[in-house]
Amino acid sequence: MTVEQAKEERMNKAASFIAAFEKVRLELRDESLQEALGMTIDRLRELRDMQYLFDSGEKELIRLYDMYLPALLKIVQDAVKMETAGNYRAIVDMRARLKKTLATFRETLKHITAILPQDEIDQANAAAKARKAKEELEKSTGQ
Repeated sequence: MTVEQAKEERMNKAASFIAAFEKVRLELRDESLQEALGMTIDRLRELRDMQYLFDSGEKELIRLYDMYLPALLKIVQDAVKMETAGNYRAIVDMRARLKKTLATFRETLKHITAILPQDEIDQANAAAKARKAKEELEKSTGQ
């Protein structure tokens, strides 16, 4: 798979997860959970947009789309089911835990978004250092 194909696949996964989270957000009864999930969706959109610009961060993105986002989606879907169950104490506990989970997840998305351009900057710096070292070697050996 080419870099462009991998990028397109991740962009499609991002769009699918955004749509799935938007759907489940509308099913949540608690407004503060809707808001927290909405902020998480916004972070996911930012990450999707950064992926369009940069090719790096592949291993983080693979884990995100193959492991973390499916798990988070399941958690949120289970929360919707629990809200309809009627066990008040369990609902209050679940809402508190889900808000913390979403906040942690937003930080993770923020981190991944930040490293995408940094990886490419690091690669460019390494390539520049390698070129300079090669030029100095050629200069010192007379080649």
